[in-house]
Amino acid sequence: AVPAVDETSVHETEQQRLVRLEQESEDAMMQQQRNMLAKQVEEIEAAAAAAKEQLDLIHLVRRRKLAARELADAEEALLNEALKEQQQVLALIHRRGSLSNAVLEFEALARQQRHAEQCEGARRIWTHMEAHEARRSFL
Repeated sequence: AVPAVDETSVHETEQQRLVRLEQESEDAMMQQQRNMLAKQVEEIEAAAAAAKEQLDLIHLVRRRKLAARELADAEEALLNEALKEQQQVLALIHRRGSLSNAVLEFEALARQQRHAEQCEGARRIWTHMEAHEARRSFL
């Protein structure tokens, strides 16, 4: 004997199956949304990481440019200092050259003076000898 099937029990089972299928469908849609959101989160995180990397590169480039500017300023300051020192050396060389010329001129004048004094001494001796000769001839 086949047991009697209760219509309400079959209907409820059918109702339960529909509810279960609906729930599974909703669960599948929710899982699909979660997967899409997880993928979007991954993409956003990757974009954020790339943006941070670009920002780090931008900061690095800015620091490099600033360091290059500071280096150029330091080089210019060193060149200006070297130029000042070179000008001072040239001024000293010019003054020394002028002093050397003055020393040479002074030594030439001193030689001329000594020569003039020697000539004057020789002239006096000559004059004295002439006077002595004239007196001797006179006597």
